[in-house]
Amino acid sequence: TLTKATVFVTSRPAACKDIREYAKKRIEVLGFLKPQVIEYINDYLSSDKYKAQQLVAHLEHHPNLMNMAYLPLHCAMLVFLFQEDMFLPETETEFYRYFTLSSIFRTISKTTQDVDELTSLDQLPPKEKSIFDKICHLAFRATVESRQVFKKSEFSDICGDTSSINEKENPGLLVIDRCLATVGYNRKYSFLHLT
Repeated sequence: TLTKATVFVTSRPAACKDIREYAKKRIEVLGFLKPQVIEYINDYLSSDKYKAQQLVAHLEHHPNLMNMAYLPLHCAMLVFLFQEDMFLPETETEFYRYFTLSSIFRTISKTTQDVDELTSLDQLPPKEKSIFDKICHLAFRATVESRQVFKKSEFSDICGDTSSINEKENPGLLVIDRCLATVGYNRKYSFLHLT
């Protein structure tokens, strides 16, 4: 079906090298340059100029984070975390850890559980901790195999019983999709973001 496609969009052009021969034209969207990162922040936080200036100043003092904001998704994630929690990470690891924590807590809070006292992954309630541990095993395999998408059978091999990991209960890190049933994926699990 890809050979008959009019437009094929991917965020990972290197991963689709097998079908490049079918493309008559390729358009690649490059990441943000520093002025565009600053413009994005100012636009996103236009209602609070001081907040925007504070975030830009922080990124100026942490070039590793400014460089990370080259990817528009990372830039959006940084601004979102800052707007929601006034969180200013100093390292990429700290940023990813906090974003993961924030995603999980946001999902848990949708189910009547109080997350105000939670400050680390070690404090997750038992059910969410069990699911998170399974997802960590899956993430390790994904990293080793450079993958982001798994069939249900592959997911079950890694995580065992998957009945507790569904659209409503997974802690905000996986997307469960059935759109690829026509090509053999009855149920597909994919991470929201490769990192």
